[in-house]
Amino acid sequence: MKLRRTFVYRSDCIPAFRRKNTTPTRKKTSGIRKHWVRLKRFVVVRLARLADQLTILRQQVDRLSVNVSALQERVNALTPGQGGGGGGGGGIVSFLRARVGTLVTLETPAGTLFGTIIFVGVDFVQLQEADGSIVLIPLRNVLSLV
Repeated sequence: MKLRRTFVYRSDCIPAFRRKNTTPTRKKTSGIRKHWVRLKRFVVVRLARLADQLTILRQQVDRLSVNVSALQERVNALTPGQGGGGGGGGGIVSFLRARVGTLVTLETPAGTLFGTIIFVGVDFVQLQEADGSIVLIPLRNVLSLV
């Protein structure tokens, strides 16, 4: 036997049974809405965090750009005699300029070259081989000199 609450109304004193309103659509929509609100809040918070991280990264890129510019100015200020002459350095250039017109053997990653030094630039050496061909060799590719 089930117990039910009875409500007594004003005049008749007749017990009445109240039934609950059974409309499931209201509960389902409120659950969907609640889920939608949570999802929306989650997305908004994540987007705000990503925006903050993007701002921090942009500031870091700006600082690094300033540092790179300062380093580039320092490299450009170096003279070839101080080692900033394009890879070979000032020592090798002065060494080769002292031997213009002499027969040398240059070792490079591509192979060994025999010939007479004709001209030495800031970052290259011009060599005339025995058959008369002229070869330009970047100083960064010179491995050894005999």
